[in-house]
Formats: sequence, C-alpha cells, structure tokens
Amino acid sequence: MCIYYRLYDLKKSVQLIVAYPLRGSLEIEMSNLKGLAKLTRKGDLQRKIDEKTDYINRLKVGLSNMVRNSGFENMNEFLLTFRECRNAYTDYQRQYESWKNACRKPDTPTHKDEKLSDKLARLQREAAENQNSISRQTKNRGAR
Repeated sequence: MCIYYRLYDLKKSVQLIVAYPLRGSLEIEMSNLKGLAKLTRKGDLQRKIDEKTDYINRLKVGLSNMVRNSGFENMNEFLLTFRECRNAYTDYQRQYESWKNACRKPDTPTHKDEKLSDKLARLQREAAENQNSISRQTKNRGAR
C-alpha cells in the first residue's frame, strides 16, 4: 500500500485531476473566440493549452516511473493489482462484520446509552446468574 499513498500524494500535490479540465476549458474558450478577440487571444490561449499538455505529460511520466520503480510493469498493472487488493479487503471487512454479528449473543442488547447505576445493576444480576449456574453444576457433579 505504500506505493498507493505515494502516488496519491503525488497526484494530489500536482493536481493532475485539475489539469485536464483546465486544459479543456482553455480549448473551449479558444474555440468560442470570434472577431478581433480571435486574433489577439488565440496565441495566448494556444500557449496556455500547450503548457497544460506538457504539464500533464510530465505528470504521467512521473507517475509511470514511480510505478515501475516499485516493481510494476506499467500503470495498468498497478491499478489492476490495487483494485484486486481493495476488493479483497472490502470482502474481508464484509465477512468480518457478518461473523461479528453472527457471534454476538442475540439476547444481549448493546448498552451504549445505559446509565452507570443501571449498568451496575445489570452486571450484578449477570454475576449472580453466573454464580447460580456454577453452583448448580457443582451440585450435579456430587450426585453422580
């Protein structure tokens, strides 16, 4: 998982996600130019589009190199492995929750909102019940 966090931090810090929409908005703005603005702003917008394209390409190369240095052949192999691991972890969490729910005693309520005095009384009752069952078991052993 170390590589995922490094990639995520890099992706987050360089704003690759934001670079694509910015380039797209610049391309739309350039296509909507008319008249005198087309002559004056077209060069400036084309320069900005080229800068964004270069920036995106450099980010892709950096991410690809980081993935290769971590032992993956390419970015797709990393993403496939990551998705498999994430799905396995999600399945594990789901199975754990179902196991936990199956093992929990159905007659035992959750006591999150219980007052301290009520909790003390409940625990004393449970202790007395446990003591009674233990004493019954010892009496039964002597009868054999």
